[in-house]
Amino acid sequence: QLVYKKLKERTDQFVARGLVRTEESKEKIGGADDVFVGDIRDSSSIMPAIEGIDALIILTSAVPKMKPGFDPTKGGRPEFYFEDGAYPEQ
Repeated sequence: QLVYKKLKERTDQFVARGLVRTEESKEKIGGADDVFVGDIRDSSSIMPAIEGIDALIILTSAVPKMKPGFDPTKGGRPEFYFEDGAYPEQ
């Protein structure tokens, strides 16, 4: 959100567009017509956001999930995993 808003402040230099995963996220940054809802794993859903662009700034992150069964009272480290298709390197 921060990068999008900063680019929007510089209309003399940039035409900024945003891509978010949900309508709720779109509303959080103002719900403007230049904010698109899509999924980076579905190329057809992001095409309206990237058509005709000259540059792209990617600000996504993969969020690991803790494997069930970890008990902090027993010591040791928790184990984490990523959902299928959501690994950082994908």
